[in-house]
Amino acid sequence: MEENNYVLSIYYLEFINNLDNLFWELLYSSTGYMNLSLKEAVVEADKIIERFDFEANKLKQNVDFEKADLIIDEKRNELIGLVKEHYKKEAIAWANDIYEKTVDNCLLNVTLYKHNPDMADKIYNRALSTAGWISEINKFSNEDKKILFNALNDDFKKAITSKDNDFIPKIKPDKSDPKLFLELRELILKNEEEFISKDFDKFEDSLILEDINCLKKLQNDLKTFKKTSVKDEMLLLNSSINLLKMKTFEEKYNFLKEVDGDIALFLYKNKTIEEKDKVEIIKRRMLLFRDYKNPNEISLYYKELISS
Repeated sequence: MEENNYVLSIYYLEFINNLDNLFWELLYSSTGYMNLSLKEAVVEADKIIERFDFEANKLKQNVDFEKADLIIDEKRNELIGLVKEHYKKEAIAWANDIYEKTVDNCLLNVTLYKHNPDMADKIYNRALSTAGWISEINKFSNEDKKILFNALNDDFKKAITSKDNDFIPKIKPDKSDPKLFLELRELILKNEEEFISKDFDKFEDSLILEDINCLKKLQNDLKTFKKTSVKDEMLLLNSSINLLKMKTFEEKYNFLKEVDGDIALFLYKNKTIEEKDKVEIIKRRMLLFRDYKNPNEISLYYKELISS
C-alpha cells in the first residue's frame, strides 16, 4: 500500500533526525565534548565515542531498513573526525599549560636555592628538559626553540637575583569583580571579535574559575551554530536588568548568576530548554528579585501562587 511507503519514509527520516540530534548533543550541548578543554577533553574523548555507539544502537532497534548500519557508520566517522581534531588541539593546550606551571614551580624553587649551586643547576636542568619536551610537542622550528630557551634563561636570571616572594603564586579570589565580569560579557554584543580573541585565563586574579569557564563557554558557543542563541539570550537578560532598574554592578552580577542557576536546574531536570522556557525562568527570577529587595514584606510572587 502507498500509505505503508509513507510510513517507512517517515521512520527513515525520523531515524536520520534522531541520529543528528544525538550527534549535536554529544558535541555541542552544554556538557558536549566541544565545550571540554585541556585534560578533561583528553580523558573524555573515548567515552564520547562509546556513548554514541550505545545510543545509536538503541535508535537502530526502532527501525528496520538495510542502510541503518551504513548511516550510523558514516555519522560515527564524522564524529570521530571532529573528536580527534578537538582532542589534538586540547592535548597540546594541556601540555602547554603543564609546561607553564612546571616553569613557574622551577622559578619559585630556584629562588629558595639560589645560594646552593648544585640544587639551582638541578632545577634549571629540569626546566630545560621540560622546554625540550614542549618544543617537540608543538613541533617548534629552530627559531621558535631559540626564542623559548632565551626566554627561559632570562626568567632564571631574574629568579636568581629576585626576592623569594616575587615568584610565589598569587592567591586566587574568593569572588569575582562584578564590574570586570559584566564588561567582558558585554563585549559579546559590542565587539564580538574582541570577545572571541580574549584570553580569559589572564583574569584569574579578578575572576573566580566558575566565571572564567562561563566566559570560555560563551566564547566557544559563538564559534558554533549557537551564536544567535547566545546573542538572543544576552538581549533577553539585558532587557530584564534594565526593567528592574538595577544600579550597581553587584546587583546585575548577582541577578545573572541566579538566572544561570535557574537555567542549569531546568536543564538538569528537562535535558533541553527553549526560548519560552528561558523567558518564564527570567520572569520568575525578576519577580523574586523585587521581593528579595523587600524581605520584611510579603512576597508578591509566592502570595500569588499560594492564593491561586
